[in-house]
Amino acid sequence: MKENLINEIKQITGEENVIQQKEQLEAFATDTSGRRGYEPQAIVKLHSVEEIEALIRLAGEHEMPLIPVSSGAPHGRGDTVPEQPGTVIVDLSDMNRILHISRQQRIAVIEPGVTYPQLQKALEKEGMALASPLAPRKNKSVIASLLEIEPRLNCIHQWNYSEPLRCMGVTWGDGNTIYTGEAGRGPKDLPEQWDSQKWQVTQAGPNMIDFARLLTTVQGTMGIVNWASVKCEVLPTIHKSYFIESEELGPLIDFMYDVIRPRFSDELFVINRSTFEQISGIKADVIKPWVAFCGIAGRELLPEMRVAQQEEDIRDIAAKYGLHLSAKAGNIEAEEFFQSINGIDYGTSDHTSEKGWREAEIGLSRELPFVTTMETTPDYVEEITRLSKELSADDYISKTAVYIQPQHCGTSAHMEFDFFCETDNTFIEKEMDRFVRRAQETLSAAGAYFSRPYGDLAGIQLKKDSRTYEIQERIRDIFDPHRIMNPGKLSH
Repeated sequence: MKENLINEIKQITGEENVIQQKEQLEAFATDTSGRRGYEPQAIVKLHSVEEIEALIRLAGEHEMPLIPVSSGAPHGRGDTVPEQPGTVIVDLSDMNRILHISRQQRIAVIEPGVTYPQLQKALEKEGMALASPLAPRKNKSVIASLLEIEPRLNCIHQWNYSEPLRCMGVTWGDGNTIYTGEAGRGPKDLPEQWDSQKWQVTQAGPNMIDFARLLTTVQGTMGIVNWASVKCEVLPTIHKSYFIESEELGPLIDFMYDVIRPRFSDELFVINRSTFEQISGIKADVIKPWVAFCGIAGRELLPEMRVAQQEEDIRDIAAKYGLHLSAKAGNIEAEEFFQSINGIDYGTSDHTSEKGWREAEIGLSRELPFVTTMETTPDYVEEITRLSKELSADDYISKTAVYIQPQHCGTSAHMEFDFFCETDNTFIEKEMDRFVRRAQETLSAAGAYFSRPYGDLAGIQLKKDSRTYEIQERIRDIFDPHRIMNPGKLSH
């Protein structure tokens, strides 16, 4: 990158906000997924919409690639690794203000650098909470998590896959900024909208367009989101948590279907023993291979009655499949476990470092997420088990974590396999990546839908529908005409 271009960037954001230290740049050339790319030319910290607009316009003039990043390290999905030389990392972590909280509308408006602990603590003071993914990292950006459509723990309150994301302010790849959803009706000033009793609640808009569909799961290839409104929940006055252990996965899937149908429970998901160990940070040999977690919340209206009646009905459903509710699994209390996974209180276990539960403490880890339906999940477990035997994967994969999260009122499910290896060397890494590639192809052939196509998954998923890929490329030409936003991602 030419020095005069660096000087122009410094004029936008200030010299102290342009980082060119070798060690920090090298950290972005790869990540924990094993993805490798180019070392960026600079990391630029931005603090306002005006700076975002100016940088994007400058990048367009000089065809300078940009990758927006708002979460802290470690990064592990390949989406922050530059695919082209001369890339600039746009660090949004300092844009971390909570702009507004409305208890009446149950809406919070936040900037991209706001993390889960920061937001949950602020919401708790207002008697609210935000639906959380499973044990988010302490430095995970809330907006980044929502744009990636990471699954929430409470599927019965999820009316679409992007819930609880609502309105956004986005600067497209051409440097123009718009407000989406209800906020797009104007005025283009949030305090003025609040003064006019406008609360950024409705996602669709302006008019009949839902721009959220262009911004979710696209890995920053369309533009930069500079604020977003999120729908919050009333904080429970009573909460009870239970584990349901099983030797087989099938009974737990049937159990979840029957619990979701009458809209019982709040948090509900299934993990295997390895996932339990990764989250709790302790060995769990004494628990059964599969564990469902069920949370029941009582809020403002008749909380004790709601919890007591749901608990009784859920116990009856569990008994129907030879299962039972327990307040403990091994030495772990269910309510303590819940506090460690909901993005509020991270407890004291080892997994509470800035590494998430999907990252290996020693060695390597690989993540394989997809969308399916709950009744097919045992079939995918069998496919991975068969493939592991075929490729002798047990020689280098020390554990395979499984997480099944019902979504969208139970109509579908997020499923993921996380593979861990305790040895870190070039040969083992190649073997592990070969296995993961075969697993991707095997699951795709079996019907898995890779809704979040990181890395090689983009080619696998996009090749299934060339017409959709063609439309996607045309849309990118409209909003990012210079192709400066994270180029190389979401490509064949």
